[in-house]
Amino acid sequence: MNKAFGEGGSKRDTRWIRNLSFSAHNIELSALLVFDWLDAYTIKREELFYSPYVFIGLGVTTNNPHAEINETKVNLRNLNTEALAKRYPGLLLTLPVGMGVRFNPNGDIRLIIEGGVRLLGSDYLDDVSTDYASLEDFEATQDQRSGGDVATAMLFADRSPEIGWAPRPPDEMRGDEDDKDSFFIVQVRVEWDLKQLTGYQKKRKKNQRKVKTRSL
Repeated sequence: MNKAFGEGGSKRDTRWIRNLSFSAHNIELSALLVFDWLDAYTIKREELFYSPYVFIGLGVTTNNPHAEINETKVNLRNLNTEALAKRYPGLLLTLPVGMGVRFNPNGDIRLIIEGGVRLLGSDYLDDVSTDYASLEDFEATQDQRSGGDVATAMLFADRSPEIGWAPRPPDEMRGDEDDKDSFFIVQVRVEWDLKQLTGYQKKRKKNQRKVKTRSL
């Protein structure tokens, strides 16, 4: 369940039980500026077993949240569940910020553990941002909808009746557009130092030439 709670003191905020959910597979492309607390790329590998670092950057990520009812999955962005005059974009800018640690078990391979947050300039990562729309709103924005009719869009816009709650009236608070979305990433990966590998191969070839020369 998507639990995007607002301020407890807000009289308009009735989002405590909405029964809204989403899933998404996001593809991100980003450029990062990395600051090493220890100079892991110049200190001799045998002298540095680990190296912490922080990073910040700029990127872009896909944005196509989905939801499912009775084993039927739909694209929420295509349904335009908040009856927007123009659907929110399928690509979002991201601001990646985080930190990690590199471990050097040997000179060629590094084990990296990293965690970070992606800050977004949009509140539509989960398809929830403004208010519940009316039937008239859905009918007026049919040109911004694909993959489903008005009835399907309204079904996925308000899922409170599925758990025994009354349907939400139009203009009731569904999300908080001033509270932008973000998501966290934790990853473990392995780096193979190609420079070290290339240098080793050159040194090996040089030694082989010396051996051949002496044999002649």
